[in-house]
Amino acid sequence: MDKKQMIFKLKQLAHNQQKIQEVFTKNGEEHRADIAKVKKLMYEDFAELLESWLEA
Repeated sequence: MDKKQMIFKLKQLAHNQQKIQEVFTKNGEEHRADIAKVKKLMYEDFAELLESWLEA
């Protein structure tokens, strides 16, 4: 898997975590929603890091 594919997968995982967060919030599971939010941010940040490595 090359870096571009990894970036795409990370962005896809971030999107999935956002949907998971929405479901947990709707079900009143705030703790689990917070975990999904943190994971989403982690995936987004790592994708940005890989993109910056591609440019270098």
